[in-house]
Amino acid sequence: MLVYKENLLKWHYADWWHGAVVFRVFMHVVLVIVAYAVTYAGEDMWKKLGWYREQPAVQFKYEFLAALEMVDTTCFNSAPTTATGGACLGEAAKVKTYSSFGYLNDVAMAEDSFAAMDFGVSEEDEDRDGKIDEINVYLKYDRGSRDPPVYGFKLALMFDYQLKVRSQVRMEGLVVVSESGGVPGAGVYVDGDLQLRQSFPFLDGGLYEDLNFPFVDRTYYGSADNVTFPKLAKANRDRGYSTYLGDKHSVWNAGAAGQFNAHIKIRVRDQVVLFRPSDLGVFKFAWVQFLATWVFFWFFVSMFEDFVFRMNVFETRIFSDAPPPNKNKRF
Repeated sequence: MLVYKENLLKWHYADWWHGAVVFRVFMHVVLVIVAYAVTYAGEDMWKKLGWYREQPAVQFKYEFLAALEMVDTTCFNSAPTTATGGACLGEAAKVKTYSSFGYLNDVAMAEDSFAAMDFGVSEEDEDRDGKIDEINVYLKYDRGSRDPPVYGFKLALMFDYQLKVRSQVRMEGLVVVSESGGVPGAGVYVDGDLQLRQSFPFLDGGLYEDLNFPFVDRTYYGSADNVTFPKLAKANRDRGYSTYLGDKHSVWNAGAAGQFNAHIKIRVRDQVVLFRPSDLGVFKFAWVQFLATWVFFWFFVSMFEDFVFRMNVFETRIFSDAPPPNKNKRF
């Protein structure tokens, strides 16, 4: 029974400038050039941009700014009078705000635009991996008898946002929600995903702790004029790395009841994170691509070389593993 077989080798020797040497050097040079050209033509040899998926570690900071936009349509429908010159005697439109920042509430009280709201938050870790998967924000406002109906709702929420897989990123995230209806509202429901916006890719292995600066001055010396929803939205867009509420679905609940209820559901899912590989990572990826292409073409080149030397196209000195023939003849 045949257990194992071993091929006998032949060694071909020639001088340095012999045609056989030139042929082999030429074939290997062509092999390298062809493998590099094919790999480079694939446009993925030198990888300058990569991506991966990661679920960020998100925590709500319990910092927010809420606003209710109220409109008294009876003022617009009232008939002009000589005494008022056509103006409404009441307040046609006003905005009431409520915030987690004390000095903003003080300013709102001084301007008679403060609205005390019941604010609640629940966080859920559905898969028990230590990361928050869902954040529910609830607001309830009991309208006063003199308050006009609510036609618009705005809310700004601040989060602590971290990435840890490839780059160490920690920043303050912001979500701005703005909803309105053509009819008075009794509430609003908003459901969306917290998503990352990148103007530039992160550096692989980079440390980004300088991004963790607040959108709102947390001291009593801050200026309330700088804390408006347009300015917060602009500040969020101006940052190179920011968050937003994507894939948003909202429902405006019509009604002029004495209570306005808002429910904001924020889902924290895997993010598509762009990164720029390090120099070593770029070279390693290029080497793997080149080596795979080189092996493919080397298979055909080795077959051609085997044919050339087996047919003795070049004159060489040949040594073989085969034992010399036994010239002793036995009769």
